[in-house]
Amino acid sequence: MQSHPSNSPQLPAALARILDRIRKRHLALTLAEFPLFLSAAIATAWSFQGIADRIFDLPWTTRCGFLALDGLGVLWLVGRCIVRPWRQRLSRKAAALLVERGIPEFRSSLISAVELSDPQADLLPQSLPLVERLLENATAQALTSDVVSRVLPPDRLKSLACRMAWPVVAALVLFRTCLPVSELVCRRILLSHGVFPARTVVVSVTADICVDAGGEATLTARAKGVIPPSGKLVILRSDSAPEIIPLNASAPRGDEFTQVVRNIRQPFIYHFELNDGVGTNHPLSVHFPPAIKDIRFTQIYPAYTGLPDSVMSPTSIKLLEGSILRIDATASKQLHAAMVRINGVDDPVIAKFTNPEETAFRAELPIPPTDWKFISVRLEGIEHDPSTKDPEYPIQLERDKPPTVNLSDPKTDSISVVTNSTVPVSFDVADDFGFSAVNLSYQVFRPLPDGSIEQAESSTIPFKIPDRARSWKHAFKWNLARLLPAVPIGGSIVFWVDAADNNGSAAGPSTVRSQEKTIRIVSEEQKRIELLESMAEKAAQIEGLYEQQRSINNQTQSVIK
Repeated sequence: MQSHPSNSPQLPAALARILDRIRKRHLALTLAEFPLFLSAAIATAWSFQGIADRIFDLPWTTRCGFLALDGLGVLWLVGRCIVRPWRQRLSRKAAALLVERGIPEFRSSLISAVELSDPQADLLPQSLPLVERLLENATAQALTSDVVSRVLPPDRLKSLACRMAWPVVAALVLFRTCLPVSELVCRRILLSHGVFPARTVVVSVTADICVDAGGEATLTARAKGVIPPSGKLVILRSDSAPEIIPLNASAPRGDEFTQVVRNIRQPFIYHFELNDGVGTNHPLSVHFPPAIKDIRFTQIYPAYTGLPDSVMSPTSIKLLEGSILRIDATASKQLHAAMVRINGVDDPVIAKFTNPEETAFRAELPIPPTDWKFISVRLEGIEHDPSTKDPEYPIQLERDKPPTVNLSDPKTDSISVVTNSTVPVSFDVADDFGFSAVNLSYQVFRPLPDGSIEQAESSTIPFKIPDRARSWKHAFKWNLARLLPAVPIGGSIVFWVDAADNNGSAAGPSTVRSQEKTIRIVSEEQKRIELLESMAEKAAQIEGLYEQQRSINNQTQSVIK
């Protein structure tokens, strides 16, 4: 097709101004929606974020994430309400179509005027007068129709402003109501590190505390404001993770929370957390009173026992009366004094230091006959801080037991012998710490002419005891012929064995005698008759045993048959 040179008429200046005004007003009304949407969106988002932050005390990272989402939302609104309307702003042709949709009276004259005045339009020369006529009529109609106000009224913007005002007003009311917390909420939304005021205030009843090592501490806090049913105690130590102890409110007040911490060995910092309230950190320091690091008990036996010094276990201290208990101990720190306390004794025994640092000491206690139940060691540091929970060491006192004597031969309490006979004698003695003397003592009874018996001379026969013997058995033959004058027929000798231990205590040695035995002096005829009687008695016993055995045999045979 052959192209013709453009001969289109120009759009009238008045009509062009009207269309340009429509374009500008359309863009202005569209851009004016942006602050409305933005304010409503920020009010809504910040209200929900603030409420969530107040309830859950959101961490900084979560609040940062929410703020990033807010920024993305703002960017989306910028693109939706500013960038896109600017890029898609109306052309004159689009403005003409907008007018014709809003004002039907124009029909298609306005759009036709714009299209026919386009330099690209190819008009026939004979149609120019008609086009010019059309442009004049369209311009006149546009000038008289108040096109801009009728096509783009502000009603939609006003309605949108009313709708968007509700979340803004609600947010402002909420902000006003929650002052001053709402100001902090806004700062936290903008990533401030401000901290919410707690609904529960924690009041420390026990603050800074110092306890002795190994002791216990009762930690207490009181809740004010919102009283929770439970809480927790947080213990912070330098060498371990925090220790969290759940707590329940103490009765009957219901607002106190108490925890007893036992066996404290190292310092720590503690605080209470009740509901959303966090109490002040309080240090608990540990005082280390003087204590015994090691202790040794040594018994120094009396010399007469011949026993060497003996080291005893602190849990089993057995002491012999008259010995000395030596206590050697070392303390954990420098001391001002060390004292040994004895039950039932008012005045303690002051120990003496054995090293220049005054941490080692010694005490020596003579063991009296009085019963001791236990002893304890009391320490006092150079700061006059006393030791605590002094252990009590039980003591069992032993006394030197008297010896035991058993005269085993003769076997009967009384025997008869002829004059100048030899009598076998045997005995055994025993003692826990040995003997000082063992003797055979006797008393002679002689007959008188009138037939009565008189007590005559008495004497002792000492024995040589083996060195350091604690038990001894001895047998010898006592030759009565050596008794001068000789004991006549009808006389008797009563004898026994006595033993004395070597007890060196204040009570002195103990002497014990055996049972008494009697030796009767008879004639040879009397002894012969006694022997015959004894033999007859033994024969009768043997006959009885024989008869008993025969009876048993007969019964056995009858059972077998």
